[in-house]
Amino acid sequence: MVRNVCYMLVLLLLFTGAGCNGKVSDVTLDEEEIYTALKEWYKHSEDISVLATTQLQEHLVIVVSYNYNNARYTDYCFIHENDGKAVIRGSSGGLAESDLEAPRPLTFSSGGAIGDDGSYLITYGEIVDETIEEIRLEYSDGVKISEKVSGNGYLIIREEAVAGVKVIEALDGAGEVVYRVP
Repeated sequence: MVRNVCYMLVLLLLFTGAGCNGKVSDVTLDEEEIYTALKEWYKHSEDISVLATTQLQEHLVIVVSYNYNNARYTDYCFIHENDGKAVIRGSSGGLAESDLEAPRPLTFSSGGAIGDDGSYLITYGEIVDETIEEIRLEYSDGVKISEKVSGNGYLIIREEAVAGVKVIEALDGAGEVVYRVP
């Protein structure tokens, strides 16, 4: 709960002037416009939550979680501005967590995206175990990337990625691995 409140404060700063300045293209979109677009895109879903955000070229990339048909899903989507409104442009299709009573410590999925300036491997998920503070990825070409968890999720984008994720590790505050796949 504390993580959710802190993350919402970070989102508020993000959309009102810090981080990526809340700008998508050349028009500032406010949080309400973005949530309206998310609710429309995921209109048959319940309990929609923003887990992580980052700027990628002219798009805002958002990781969301939502309940649909007795399962919890994690998904990412691109948001851009069109005539002053937030418009969702594609999504990953979602990753399901079917056991809502005993969820895994984190969810994990990767998907490719092609942008104006190249290709990207987007790795994202939801964090359930509150002891997890960092995600470390190892790609099949040996490159390792670590990112701190923001809110209850993570979003890692590797540019010009030609290799898939081989290992994902979740680390606690002391840097100890608490969860590893494979």
